[in-house]
Amino acid sequence: ASFPSNAFAITLFCLHDLFAGRACDFLPAAFSRFPDKEYCLLTLPTTTPESPLVEEMTRVSPKAGSNLSHALYVLHRDSLLADKHLKIERLVPGHYESVERLMSGQTQGAQDALELAKGDSGSLEDNPNDVAFVATIADQVIGLVV
Repeated sequence: ASFPSNAFAITLFCLHDLFAGRACDFLPAAFSRFPDKEYCLLTLPTTTPESPLVEEMTRVSPKAGSNLSHALYVLHRDSLLADKHLKIERLVPGHYESVERLMSGQTQGAQDALELAKGDSGSLEDNPNDVAFVATIADQVIGLVV
């Protein structure tokens, strides 16, 4: 049986050390070349230094007993949105409704930590005991850190 592929692979990537910090600039161009693919894959020999490109990727843990000589890295196309659209900001009352939806079903301890953080709106310079930040994309709360 044949299954449709939703990934493309980078088979060769070389970049001068002077420009290593810009390796991630290639990823949007690669995804634009493959608009129907969701994932980018890269394998590297485990005996060579990691390419700067893998800083944006997730290393896949090998199965127990595997003796492959390469490490597998994967990147989902949506992770590229974070650089342009992800914002981390202090929790403010305007976030409360979205955060409460996000927190539904969490433990009582998590709920209590959130309530403490809501009550402490002092300056970070005052070193508050509890503080909360939200992660947003397009003004939608997608994460919370207390």
